[in-house]
Amino acid sequence: MYKGKSSNTVGVMRYRITVQKPVKSTTQGQPVVSWVDLLVEEPADYEYTRGYQSVRGRQVEEGVDCIFYVRWREEHDPENRIAFDGEYYGVIFVRPVAGRRRYMELHCKVIK
Repeated sequence: MYKGKSSNTVGVMRYRITVQKPVKSTTQGQPVVSWVDLLVEEPADYEYTRGYQSVRGRQVEEGVDCIFYVRWREEHDPENRIAFDGEYYGVIFVRPVAGRRRYMELHCKVIK
């Protein structure tokens, strides 16, 4: 069960994130995806899990993986993205912690 860095309180969720959802439309026959704020100033705990750099076909690919711990909400799903500290993170996987509908883990990857 998620206990944060010291206890099971919102106080350990000291970071603030913005969760955005995609809005799909068509402009001049072309699909366009724009992002709308869904949850602003959402309390979260941030845990950096790994950074990596690899070479694939003469291209250097680099990225950062992390986990955001947030309060449980219906709105969280893998289509959303997270704005945090000047970067955007794509949500890869959403996992309820301990199955009690109290906390969720949002496994993310930096979007370049």
